[in-house]
Amino acid sequence: MIREVAQYDQSGFLRPMSFEEVEEWSQILVNGMTYTVLADEKPIGTVAFMNLDQRNRHASLLL
Repeated sequence: MIREVAQYDQSGFLRPMSFEEVEEWSQILVNGMTYTVLADEKPIGTVAFMNLDQRNRHASLLL
């Protein structure tokens, strides 16, 4: 189960982000940013685009 999303900061550390922090998920792809998806606090992969269902707060990964 996906628990949270994290982004590498300028120091190279993973900074957890709540789904609420990312307002426009489509901008992730447009801006060329990648996010590491964490499950149970362990990275399970890095994706270039994620889609969030605002009503159910479920993240789906488009690889």
